[in-house]
Amino acid sequence: MDIMDDFNKNPVGFLQRQIQTTATLKKNIWNLALDMFANMKKETSGLVNEILMKSKDFPDIEIEYKEIDALEFNLKFGSDVLIFALQTNIVTFNTVHPLMKTKYLQEKKKLRYFAQVMIYDFLSDSIKYDRTEDSGYLLARLLINGENHFMVEGAQGLNYLINGIEHIEATSENLSLLVKKTMAVAIGSDLFGPDFKQIQYITLGQKIAKNKEIGHGQKIGFQMKNDADIEG
Repeated sequence: MDIMDDFNKNPVGFLQRQIQTTATLKKNIWNLALDMFANMKKETSGLVNEILMKSKDFPDIEIEYKEIDALEFNLKFGSDVLIFALQTNIVTFNTVHPLMKTKYLQEKKKLRYFAQVMIYDFLSDSIKYDRTEDSGYLLARLLINGENHFMVEGAQGLNYLINGIEHIEATSENLSLLVKKTMAVAIGSDLFGPDFKQIQYITLGQKIAKNKEIGHGQKIGFQMKNDADIEG
């Protein structure tokens, strides 16, 4: 039956049902996402403590977990700061997205809605010296649905196969592995100095205003997987 047939029979009743159904669906996903994010915080904090405990003989190792609020926490190690941010909006994707073409979501359309966790990598000096013009890089985007299953889009080994979403649950073990992988990718990406010609000339005003930003390196080694690289 066409959706407009129901609408034409009782517009107000139709809208009421649709709003209630959608709101309930998104609320359930949001609650799952909050629990998952809290679990991710716990796993990350525990990982930091474990590394520190095993590094007593290596005083130069720097690693720190910092909770910002319910929707964000930071993980600082070496010259990197990973920012984990839970987005407040529940999203879906265009039908051409490979994820939407999977048998799993074709059979269960209510699972086509997702909460998102964005994982960004910043240079620790960008934050330390308040270099507001520095860029952060999206290492990974975690998507979690109403069955507590998730997939990851990301750089290098962080790109989980879309076809596996029905098998990957947001367990403590899987979340801990994801955090470890993001750290490994961040550590393995080199810092590139800018091209000489890009920094050959500056004004006195630039020198005064951005003294700590002049000539610093940037991480440019990340490359996100595009749809052509993702198995559907």
